[in-house]
Amino acid sequence: MVCGADDWIPDESVERCAACREDFGIFRRRHHCRHCGYVFCADCSGQQYPLRQDGRQYYLRVCDRCFKLLADAEQAQTEAAERARQRTRTALLAETDLAAACYQEAQ
Repeated sequence: MVCGADDWIPDESVERCAACREDFGIFRRRHHCRHCGYVFCADCSGQQYPLRQDGRQYYLRVCDRCFKLLADAEQAQTEAAERARQRTRTALLAETDLAAACYQEAQ
């Protein structure tokens, strides 16, 4: 999910980075996280993550918190899919062993 510009926290309403709480100014610019829409400094939003926008996938700026959240969710999904594949493989092997045993008995 991408947080569009219409959903972002307005620049004018933010004086400090949402993460480190440092004041914005000439040398510390505001950057919106494209996932949560909050405003961060460059140090706290230097990550990019593949997010879908307008039906396409782009690497977009995200804050450190959202990057960890998204990466952890992706890792959990990958691990769950691998466990499902292993269960399927184990079940298929068990069926193959059962079929072989039935075939041997029939002989």
